[in-house]
Amino acid sequence: MEKAIEESATLSSVTVSLEAILVAMETLLVRVFANIVRNGLGIRSLTLWTRTWNAESWERIIQFKEPAMDMRTAVSRVKRALEDYPLPLPVEQDLVELKAPGDWERMQEEYNVLSLFPAGHIMSRLRPRFNGGFRTSRDIEKLGDGAAVTTAGLVIRRQRPQGKVVYITLEDEFGHIPCMVFGKVYERHEHKFRSPFLVVKGRMSRREGTCNLVINQVKPFSALEKALPSKDFR
Repeated sequence: MEKAIEESATLSSVTVSLEAILVAMETLLVRVFANIVRNGLGIRSLTLWTRTWNAESWERIIQFKEPAMDMRTAVSRVKRALEDYPLPLPVEQDLVELKAPGDWERMQEEYNVLSLFPAGHIMSRLRPRFNGGFRTSRDIEKLGDGAAVTTAGLVIRRQRPQGKVVYITLEDEFGHIPCMVFGKVYERHEHKFRSPFLVVKGRMSRREGTCNLVINQVKPFSALEKALPSKDFR
């Protein structure tokens, strides 16, 4: 004697697809077979009925030549039947309107792809984070020997020509900041100096026509998901 069993499921996915329907159907068939297998019965036909998010509905009856006695067989037969007769699934829900990327998102994408930002510099966007005592490269040019400096920038170059002193060049939106770190300070904070973005403190050194910021304190900070490569030399 044939018996009608009703089961239902709600798809949580925004996108209704054949795969999503088959996953939900497997869950339903587990419940169905739990009721019929112990009685030695199988599934001879399935009636699939759905209602989509915009209240549209469709119905399909799938007949089996031989009763499906296990879930795997039933799923396989239903999948073949649905592939032969595509479902009238709406696609409007797939057309999600995306918010236009902002200036920061566009800048990040250009740095990720090009490793540079032709329309400007990342430090100009980060400048509000570094107000109140932070010097720019433009300010540093005017400072005399021994002046205390706190600044921040993107590391574009690291050099260690003689093994004792490490030379680091920071870049901000106005230019370059030449820095030098003595060996003991560098070795103590080497893991910090490897960051692509640094906040540094030190004093200006002007000797024989050269100008460097001698770093005695360093703090890394994050700004981009993808670290920008620097040119490192020994």
